[in-house]
Amino acid sequence: MAPPSRKIAFLFPGQGAQAKGVASAYREAFAGIAERFEQAASITGIDVDLLTGDRAPDVADATDIVQPAIFTLSTAIAAELAAAGVRPAVAAGHSLGELSALTAAGALSFEQGVALVALRGRLMREAGDRDPGTMSSVMGLDEAEIDAVLGDLNEAVWPANLNGGGQIVISGRVDAVARAGEALQSRGGAIRPLSVSGSFHTPLLAEAGETFARAVTEIEVADPSYPVISNITAEPLTTAADIRAELAAHMTSRVRWGDSVEAMRDAGIDTFVEVGPGKVLSGLAMRIDRNLRPHNTQSVAFFQRTLEQIGPE
Repeated sequence: MAPPSRKIAFLFPGQGAQAKGVASAYREAFAGIAERFEQAASITGIDVDLLTGDRAPDVADATDIVQPAIFTLSTAIAAELAAAGVRPAVAAGHSLGELSALTAAGALSFEQGVALVALRGRLMREAGDRDPGTMSSVMGLDEAEIDAVLGDLNEAVWPANLNGGGQIVISGRVDAVARAGEALQSRGGAIRPLSVSGSFHTPLLAEAGETFARAVTEIEVADPSYPVISNITAEPLTTAADIRAELAAHMTSRVRWGDSVEAMRDAGIDTFVEVGPGKVLSGLAMRIDRNLRPHNTQSVAFFQRTLEQIGPE
């Protein structure tokens, strides 16, 4: 990647970033965001109050609702930032966030993006219902060490998210992840189970991934207006063909997030804006490199603070 003229990257969060009340506050503060949620509700058939997390929180935690909810809020916030003059030279999204990044960059229309995300969430939920899975965070061991331990176990569990800053997430069937956690802990790893209901980014999602890949062939994909860093390779996606290939393997491939942040840093990016609810990705950026300057939009107040600190082009 050549160094960009503007040193800002947008980072789009994945599932787990949701927080009650954030979408509602944005919906009240910005007419454009309220309209975007109404549009998403119309396309997906999900009640708008479910999308904003204002009703039935037990239901709103479901994968098939949370994913389009985060996507809608993230892409709507990106549009508000751009309207205020804060535009990125590059973007990346973690897992689900990759679709948000591609939509913000114009490779997918909002209508296509939210429909794809709703399908993705439904497929992942159905896969978890058929074959329950889970994920755990591992600190203190590198990819090679984890690969070796999991290879010796020979069970249905794999490294799924290589997040950088010493954190790797493993994913697979519930019992296999538990046994893997015990084995990794005995090697010095610190294990933290995650609250998810599926074996995301593993071969166990192959059937869901094939259905998703077929859906991608049926939609229009454009060249993005700025590069989006691939989850799979940590290389820039710059053409529609790149993006189609990426999405075809998106659901079963490891997310190389740490490599993605380092690639952007090495290309001259030093200001990162996490666009959407939460602050996980901005925190990871700091752990990867203390010299980076992360910002986030975890609330309307943080959105305004980010505008004040970065300013328009």
